[in-house]
Amino acid sequence: MNTHFSRSRSPFQLLMLFLFLNAMIWTLIPVLTHSCLPLDTVESETWGQCFSLGNYKHPPLSGWISGLACAITGHADWVHYLLSQIMVMLGLYFVYRIAREFWDEKRAVISTMLLSFIFYYNFTTPEFNVNVMELALWPITAFFYLRTIRTRHIGDWMMLGICAGLCMLTKYFGGLFLLTLGLHMVIYAHARRCLRSLGPYLAVAISLLVFAPHLMWLLEHDFLPINYALSRASGLAAKPWYNTHLWQPIRLILSQLPLLILPSLVAWGMAGFPRRRKDFVCIEKNEGTQFAWFLFCVPLSIMLIVCVAGVTIRTMWCVPMFFLFGILGMQWIPYHNVEKYFSKFYTVSMVVMILIAGIYATFALCAVGSRKNFDQQSFITMCQACYAEKAGLPSNTPIPFVVGDQWSATLLHHYLPNHPPVCILADPYDRERFKERFEGAFFIYDNPEIADLFINVLKLNIELDSCVMPLPPRSILSACPIFYYGVIAPTLDSTK
Repeated sequence: MNTHFSRSRSPFQLLMLFLFLNAMIWTLIPVLTHSCLPLDTVESETWGQCFSLGNYKHPPLSGWISGLACAITGHADWVHYLLSQIMVMLGLYFVYRIAREFWDEKRAVISTMLLSFIFYYNFTTPEFNVNVMELALWPITAFFYLRTIRTRHIGDWMMLGICAGLCMLTKYFGGLFLLTLGLHMVIYAHARRCLRSLGPYLAVAISLLVFAPHLMWLLEHDFLPINYALSRASGLAAKPWYNTHLWQPIRLILSQLPLLILPSLVAWGMAGFPRRRKDFVCIEKNEGTQFAWFLFCVPLSIMLIVCVAGVTIRTMWCVPMFFLFGILGMQWIPYHNVEKYFSKFYTVSMVVMILIAGIYATFALCAVGSRKNFDQQSFITMCQACYAEKAGLPSNTPIPFVVGDQWSATLLHHYLPNHPPVCILADPYDRERFKERFEGAFFIYDNPEIADLFINVLKLNIELDSCVMPLPPRSILSACPIFYYGVIAPTLDSTK
């Protein structure tokens, strides 16, 4: 990048330009290379179809946002990719705001842009889900917490309460982050003094008020998503003890370390490529680095303790944990190096961003047969024809209601022109609230054993047929996907 250009703008302006270009690139690439939305994205959209207060997996906020975006744009694919990038931009902007509390403008910009080299801030962002939303909500919540313990303004306490409530409305894992902030307030004297004021209690009250509707839903539905999370966390219960209690925490650490190699190499370059141990001198340990270490180490330590106790921690649960990694890296970069290498760092960041995006696009184009390149148009046409034939109706008859698995049914909801309501059979809440609408619904499942299980349990009057999706050329799949479908007829009780 032109050195004069980078020097003629303020570091903040350059950061905003970088964030805008990053968002544009990572919105356009999946639009151009994906033929189908990812599973988590269409599932979130389905959760938002009725703007319900909960579902069997997560709190409702991701579904509300996805459902609102679809209502405004007419279920366009690009809006989901844009939503993800808005979350990433918001998160990085508030990381910059946090860094500015401790560093000058250039150091704050570098500490923010270092995050763009982390896998969770590029490759995984096209899939809008609760993890991507946490990339925004954790930094926003941390920023207002930092502001409250510094300024003690009542408005900041109110914003902290709102953000804390939204964290819990996104994913229950956010409770670990809120616990970390609570421990920070108790342990550090300057933060503990806030407990003598009204602010913390107002923030707690507001967060509970934000979370209260979902909490009532949880009480009414026997904590359905909590049970799902516990089932996900108990995946190694039947494995040997050394696998459950020893290998699990090691595997968790090993899965995260490679993600930090690229930003660490960049920070190492900014520090002048020191090779000897004595050359790794910590430039400054201020309140910012203490704050960053605490917010990184405490959640990680709790997760490792939980792993040792035998609970399975999924790798993607770590997505939001690295948002202060840039601040940690800045403590080893000398001030004169920041001034000397800032323009080069900015140019390298731009080039690496384009290279990473190019690598992603190449993989996306080559991964023929993956879910992101699933031939949804042929699938929709096939399902429409199967429904009309099975129901004895004209071929252009809209499917009124869909019952099925998370993938097949949610695709029909998103891509069919009439966007029919969907009941995901794995969701007990869906099965209960939609059971009166099963009659005449189109049933589709990708697993015949599980399909038969639900048919027997729910006593559905249905005969299943199968249909095969042909494989595209150079597909990465070894066999054609098979779907099992039918039209639910009236039960014997309903015909009497």
